Amino acid sequence: MPINVVALLIQAFHLMRRNPELWMLGLGMSLLQGLATVQTTFIDQSRTDTGALLCFLVVLQIVGVVVSLGFLGGIIYAADDRITGTPPSFREAWMVGRERLWPLFVLSLLLGLLATVPGLLLYLLFGVSGLSIILASVLLLPVVYLAQCALVLYDRSTGAALATGWRLMRGNLLGVGPC
Repeated sequence: MPINVVALLIQAFHLMRRNPELWMLGLGMSLLQGLATVQTTFIDQSRTDTGALLCFLVVLQIVGVVVSLGFLGGIIYAADDRITGTPPSFREAWMVGRERLWPLFVLSLLLGLLATVPGLLLYLLFGVSGLSIILASVLLLPVVYLAQCALVLYDRSTGAALATGWRLMRGNLLGVGPC
């Protein structure tokens, strides 16, 4: 059965219109992910405390990315209206997202390695890493989204969430067979 993209976009629009907490969670996630992304050209390299400032910005960015995963978990939870039929409060969505923060972090690290390792190997062997990293990322992106949903909504472990994401992608997006 083909996916009706227009119907999905309309459903997403109505979901966002009915749930203002999704806007707050998304804004928090975006702000935290971009919090410490500062170009090194804006930092005066001649200052004696430049190294300390760069270390602080790296730590700030890592903390921002980790906390933003809690917001992502809250967004996934709040967007799933099958739970009660009514949207959860911002606090309730944040609590669920915060509980799943570390499993989401482990999943992100694991999938980052899955996309990077083939690229590095191909670079070492043939000198073409960019294309392979892009290809691996494109192939893994649906698995990542589906695994994140399985991790948050069904309280799956990292391995079980990856297996669920892969099974759902194969069965629904690629049409390769039953789930």
